[in-house]
Amino acid sequence: MDKYIIRRGTTPTHTFTLPVKSEDVEAIYVTYAQFETAVVELSGDDVSLTDVDTDAESDSGSVASITLSQTDTLLFNSGASAQVQVRFKSNDGTAFASQKIKIIIEDVVKDGVI
Repeated sequence: MDKYIIRRGTTPTHTFTLPVKSEDVEAIYVTYAQFETAVVELSGDDVSLTDVDTDAESDSGSVASITLSQTDTLLFNSGASAQVQVRFKSNDGTAFASQKIKIIIEDVVKDGVI
């Protein structure tokens, strides 16, 4: 997915490809920020890791998946962009950080949790 969109009050699921198998991930954080301030941060059991099987061993990795709650998405201001970044540490102590991914925040007609 090249561009992420979050509609306030919804429960979007976002996935991120990691260059290591799930068993090699010691700690992981998915942080959403707006106006240079963290708004939502998910880690531990909030992040689902699934291994990706490929034919070439060097291409093996995993996919991190998270689902934001309605309450989470209502924390964002519509009309202003946000960013998400994945950071994780492997079992050997190597720390990784993804590029910052721009997110468009859209409003809904009926606000609030339903």
